[in-house]
Amino acid sequence: MGLSVDDPDTSRCLMGVQVSGICPDVKPKFDTIILVGSRGNLGMNTFRKDGTNNWNLALGRTFRLPGGQERSAQFRAEFLNFFNHAQFEKAGVQIATRTFAQITNTVNKGRQVQFSLRLNF
Repeated sequence: MGLSVDDPDTSRCLMGVQVSGICPDVKPKFDTIILVGSRGNLGMNTFRKDGTNNWNLALGRTFRLPGGQERSAQFRAEFLNFFNHAQFEKAGVQIATRTFAQITNTVNKGRQVQFSLRLNF
C-alpha cells in the first residue's frame, strides 16, 4: 500500500527529507538514506497522490423572442472547477534532483467561467 503525499507543506517531511522548522511534528515513514553502491528498499510507486476531484456546473435558460414561435435566445453559463479546489501534482520522486519530495504544480486550473448567448431564428 502506498503513502498518499498530496500536501505541499508536508510532502518533504513525509518523504524523509530533513527540512528544519517546516514540520517538526511529522515523522518520516521510512529512511531515504542509501549507501553508495547499495540498492534501496522502496518498491515502485510507493508514493501516490489522491485522485482528482473537480466539480463542474452548467446553467442555462431559453427566452422566447417576439416576432414568431421560432425565435428564441438561449443563455448558458458554465463553471469549470466550480468550488476552486486546488488539486496538487504528485511529489518529485527522483532522489538525485533538487525537486525530490516537493510538489511544484497543480493538475487542475483555477475556476473558469464561460458565458454563451445563442440566437435562434
